[in-house]
Amino acid sequence: NLLYIIMNKKLIIGGIIFFIILIIIYFILNRKPYTHNVLKKDLVFMTDDYVSYIRTDLIPESKEGRKYTYGFWLNLKNVPENAMWNSDFKYERPIIYHYGSPNVYYLPKTNSLKISVAYKNSENIKTMYDFMINDIEVQKWIHIGLVVNNKNINLYQDGELYASTVLENVPWIPNKFLYLGQKNNNFQGYLYYLEYANTNFSSEQIRNMYRSRKNKVPNNLISYSQNFINKKK
Repeated sequence: NLLYIIMNKKLIIGGIIFFIILIIIYFILNRKPYTHNVLKKDLVFMTDDYVSYIRTDLIPESKEGRKYTYGFWLNLKNVPENAMWNSDFKYERPIIYHYGSPNVYYLPKTNSLKISVAYKNSENIKTMYDFMINDIEVQKWIHIGLVVNNKNINLYQDGELYASTVLENVPWIPNKFLYLGQKNNNFQGYLYYLEYANTNFSSEQIRNMYRSRKNKVPNNLISYSQNFINKKK
């Protein structure tokens, strides 16, 4: 009888373990993979009246925490202050605007790039953390990667880590369209191959993102002045 009881207990425990393993396997096999979208594969010359948007279904939120990754290429033209800017030379030029998740601006006055990530501070007020990349090289493609992993933020330039920070609180993510450019206030340069993932890419994944296209970026680009002449024709 004792042996029978012991054997029954072992069978019961074994059955429970087997059932748990089956549940784990089921969730692993049926877990939805993260979304990785190439939002704007084509070349965009963001001059004058250009403006576009990306729908919210193309930038779904992460399934776990507040995580996302953006990667994109920029080519800034050498446009002087006395050129035909449609707004004051000192104004920030929005390249990507998603209410702080993120925002990317070009500052022509200082030839800088500002990348802003929004979060709620201790008083529940929306606050921006700003990364600055100064002395941007013009007439040349650069790749920018931004990785948000809850409060940990990494910024990459040409596949290499440029800066990092830890936010005071988790990032704020809106359920709104993402905008590219702003009418009559653009940076007069090129945007190419904008990618999004609703998870945090590793450093190696960012390097691969950069390497996969660094020899494939478009080279037959028209200048700002040529664009201006073409519009006058």
